[in-house]
Amino acid sequence: LLAAAAPSDRQAALKRVLARWGVAPVTGQDPCRVATRSGLECYDGRGSWTAVRRFGIPVALKLLTAGGARHWVAVTLLDNDAVTLDLDDGIHTVPLASVDQLWGGVFALVWRPLPGAARLLGPGVQGPGVAWLSRALSDGDPASGDRGPTVYDEALAASVLAFQRREGLDPDGVAGMETLVRLAVRLDKRAPLLSPAPAAR
Repeated sequence: LLAAAAPSDRQAALKRVLARWGVAPVTGQDPCRVATRSGLECYDGRGSWTAVRRFGIPVALKLLTAGGARHWVAVTLLDNDAVTLDLDDGIHTVPLASVDQLWGGVFALVWRPLPGAARLLGPGVQGPGVAWLSRALSDGDPASGDRGPTVYDEALAASVLAFQRREGLDPDGVAGMETLVRLAVRLDKRAPLLSPAPAAR
């Protein structure tokens, strides 16, 4: 599928991912800058299909063909044994194994962060981001009227640790980028889904 295709870059793939969020690309502008103006943010990660499934939203994957050509592709649907790619020449559904052979685990995605919140929350930190985190973990509604505690205490660290263990993340009790992204995506009802039906949780 990619052998005859021209190499494509990260920006081109992220533009396709952004389109799934209803954000139109702007010619000549970095899609991550466009994302920021729409209240979204780009996140670069490394992982496995398990991680991609847990995020549950469209991603851009960095693939390397046998000939050494680098391709970034947008993944818009993911089933048990097939993956749907949004490429320059259209939409293609291919066996998961065929993409797996070309993918080293590098991916990029778009998510909706809490406006103004720090990207690292840990013991002793204070502020609205901590209250958001507490509400999100306790009742799944970060927008609820209850402000929640504004200090990252031992109880919140324990809740973060439990969430990280459920999600297969490094269980350190600190809400770093991957933990915050995974939690925000879980709660974002406006996020585009990577699977036709919500994955079992």
